[in-house]
Amino acid sequence: MLTVLNFVRVTPTRMVVGSFACDCANSSCSALYELTNHSISLDTTTFCKERTFASRVNIKPQNSFPLRDIETYKLKIPLLMLLDPRSVFGCPDCFDKGAYYLDFTVVGITRHFEYDENPFYFKNLLQQTRSKLEQLKSFE
Repeated sequence: MLTVLNFVRVTPTRMVVGSFACDCANSSCSALYELTNHSISLDTTTFCKERTFASRVNIKPQNSFPLRDIETYKLKIPLLMLLDPRSVFGCPDCFDKGAYYLDFTVVGITRHFEYDENPFYFKNLLQQTRSKLEQLKSFE
C-alpha cells in the first residue's frame, strides 16, 4: 500500500511554492507563487512577516497573471504526502540558510510544508522545487 501511495502522483488544483530566508537583511526575503487552475500570483512581502513555525500562510499577491498551460508549472505530488503527519522536513531556515515552502490542495485536502531536505518518498523534491521556481521567476 505504501508503495502505491508513493508512486501515484497527482497535480494539485491549487499550489503555493516558494523560497524564504527570514533573517535576510533586505526586503525581498521571500517569494511565494500561488498557482490556481487559471492564474499565477506572486507574493514577496507576506511570508516572513506572518509566518509562525510550520503554519499555513495566506497569500496576498502583489501581481497576478492569467495563464493557459498552468499544469506545467505545478509539481506532481505523491499521494503519500497527503497522509504524512509531518509538515517540516529538515531544519528550514536554520542557521540563516533559507528554505522552501509548499502548500497544495488535492481532492479538497490542503497541506503545507517547510523543507530544506527531501522526504524519503519524494527524493527529488528540492530539485523539482528549484526547477519550478526558475520557471516561475519569469513572471516577476
